[in-house]
Parts: sequence; C-alpha cells; structure tokens
Amino acid sequence: MALASRELGWPSKALDAARATLEAHGDRVNAAHARSLEIRRLLLLGRLDEAGRLLEELDSVSLPPALWVVHDMLVAGLAVRRI
Repeated sequence: MALASRELGWPSKALDAARATLEAHGDRVNAAHARSLEIRRLLLLGRLDEAGRLLEELDSVSLPPALWVVHDMLVAGLAVRRI
C-alpha cells in the first residue's frame, strides 16, 4: 500500500529482512516479489543505479509468469527514467 500511495519514507530494512528470511527458507517466488518491491521503491526515489544493480541480480528466468511481467515493467521503468 505504501508504494501505491507513494509513501516512500518507510524504512526498507523490514522489507530487506523479510526478503532474506524468505530466501533462507527457500521461498524464491516471494523473495523475488519482495526484491521487486524494493526495486520499485528505488525507482520511485530516483536511485536508478542502485535499482539497476538489484534488477540485474534478479533471476528473471526462474520466475513464474506473473513476476516476469513485473520484471519487464521494472526494466521498462528503469529505461524510461534513464532517458
């Protein structure tokens, strides 16, 4: 909800901790979703280099189709902001 309403002041440590926990438990799909949220937040904050680095680390090949779309939208969002 915070991203949708553009409330970007929340600490990202909670999301990062959740992602790390999901990865530690082998939940790749939800960990990738958490990473996507993190990347989206960075894009909205204008931190393009950091968002691009995290986007490159995201393994889009092993994602389910719904997250492929999210990944492609993040790639497009990053490209538009870099123009």
